[in-house]
Amino acid sequence: MSVKYEFASEEWVGQVRRILLELSEGQDLSHIETIFCEKFTNPPRSLSSDGSPVGWYLKVSGGTLEVNSGIVDADFTVVADYEFVLPLARATHAELAKNPPDAEEAATKMRREGDPSKVGSLTFMGPLHDLLVEVTV
Repeated sequence: MSVKYEFASEEWVGQVRRILLELSEGQDLSHIETIFCEKFTNPPRSLSSDGSPVGWYLKVSGGTLEVNSGIVDADFTVVADYEFVLPLARATHAELAKNPPDAEEAATKMRREGDPSKVGSLTFMGPLHDLLVEVTV
């Protein structure tokens, strides 16, 4: 059994970084200039003592991939309520297909900001979600 990390913690973002570096290995990133961000509102006190949102971002620039904790101005950002998205982060795509989240609740607890086409070139990210399920508690 693999070690699991609190969703959106510094250690968890370290796993995001590790996985994305592995997934992007050998990829030509030189033509990609973009920033993607996930922002989680209402996080637990263990992640944010004052309740401020937490998140992580991926930046590809000059052929280099950077993944860090934090919230930045991005080309595309997914904003989600922490408690709503936590069970989704613990479920694989196959599990979510069998038991999808309530669409009305999702519409109030999640939103997208920016232009999703700007991150369309990040195809190597495809397996990220399911790989993170293995290390997310």
